[in-house]
Amino acid sequence: GAIDGSEYDELNMDDNLSLEEMNTALKNSPFNDKKLELVIFRTCLNGTIEVGSILSNYANYLVASEEETLGAGYTSVLNFIGDINSKDSGIEVGKKYINAYVKQIDDIRNISYSGNDDSIYSTYSLIDLKNISKLVESVNDFFNNIDVSSNFNIISKVRSNLYQYASDVPAYDMVDLYNLVYDLKDLSPNKANNILDKIDDIVIYNYATDDNSKGISIYFPYNGNSSIKNRFISLYSKLDGFNNYSDFISEFNNIQLSDYNKFSYSLNKIEAKDSSDKNTYADFELELTDEQVGTFARADYYVYRDLHTGYYKAVYNGKDAKLEGNILKASIKDRQLQVLDKDNNRYDLLADEKENTADYIKYTTLVILQTFTGDISEWKNDQAIMTLYYDKKTGKTSIANVVYNNKDDKTNAISLNINDYDNVMFSISSGWKILDDNGNYTGPIIENGNVVGDGIITGFESKPKDLKFELSKFDENEDYYCVFVIYDTHNNKSFSKLIKLK
Repeated sequence: GAIDGSEYDELNMDDNLSLEEMNTALKNSPFNDKKLELVIFRTCLNGTIEVGSILSNYANYLVASEEETLGAGYTSVLNFIGDINSKDSGIEVGKKYINAYVKQIDDIRNISYSGNDDSIYSTYSLIDLKNISKLVESVNDFFNNIDVSSNFNIISKVRSNLYQYASDVPAYDMVDLYNLVYDLKDLSPNKANNILDKIDDIVIYNYATDDNSKGISIYFPYNGNSSIKNRFISLYSKLDGFNNYSDFISEFNNIQLSDYNKFSYSLNKIEAKDSSDKNTYADFELELTDEQVGTFARADYYVYRDLHTGYYKAVYNGKDAKLEGNILKASIKDRQLQVLDKDNNRYDLLADEKENTADYIKYTTLVILQTFTGDISEWKNDQAIMTLYYDKKTGKTSIANVVYNNKDDKTNAISLNINDYDNVMFSISSGWKILDDNGNYTGPIIENGNVVGDGIITGFESKPKDLKFELSKFDENEDYYCVFVIYDTHNNKSFSKLIKLK
């Protein structure tokens, strides 16, 4: 739960153990005088400076994850307890726990999916709490030295492009502290370096799938809705020792939510460059004005195939739009994601691109997992989120992970084995009404493979053992259009006009 605490009550999902309640309980416990050696969170998002600060008065070490944590229904990471011996220190016990969690993640990867180390993003770290108060002081010192108003656009662009943990739940707004400070270090280099050095000192042991996570996160309000941000900022103001940083995020939030005239992109020029120039060419390009560039934070894009019936088929949702000078660019070469049946019939699958690196692309898409055989009490009809992993080196696309999609149950991040089901059903986009009478883009909105808008959806069903995926070329005989989804530094979202594939 990050800034919201932890341990949601399984009987009342609206109640959780807040940081304030943790502090009160521990203050009134024996550990106020005699510290615990180690506290482990087998939960999501609790590897934070805020949690560490609360616990520092009552424990020496903390083990927790910056990211969402995964479980597997057939095993428990707590089996590591059998490996502990009486001479182990808190550090050694913490490392054994993290290693047990890493093994569980490896087991999840190897159920029947890609098996690639990059396919499931995961983190865990062991934090020395004895020196975390000095880190908090350095954070306060750094952010107290930054003028929010005059640097708002710089700060916002950095925050907008940082990896956000639990990205499917925007409200938590947790980012890696090291990367946040590193990306803002030009605003106060010496004080930034002081923080980075202290993080290196207090993070004793850090497991992360890639270099994005350095072991400890921090709350920075950005993507949550205004009511949640205001509630969390109010919670933040009650934390001891964070006064300057609390003032910083509060002022940033007030500026972000202030009245602001959004730009319209309906009159922007579509840039047509020579396709032979590989350094400048892109499939879709939009020229921004200098004023638009000044407040540009980032952009996604949707790609549609024109059905010439007033409807458009959604075929791609990309995250790798780039602003070069005044030109916003996107390319979709060989990115039509398709699912194949046992007879190699192909179906265009709309998948939401979550991450695009030099080595791989990750997508998510919604699926229904079904079993309607045997006793009726054992029938299953589970909605799930499937993560697909495209390896750019091998050209192969495989399943990375499948988890329950149950937003009403905050505890249900359980990895599933699709081979335990008889059928997998995919939603296939057949057509969407995406323009109003004036030709302005009106939808759909695509998030986590889920499409919201006025459209027609059909299904594709397959046995798990028959599933195959491929990235292929877009049909040269069809007309494709792009819509850029542009976010400004106030986190307002705007849509461009339709831009035809060159």
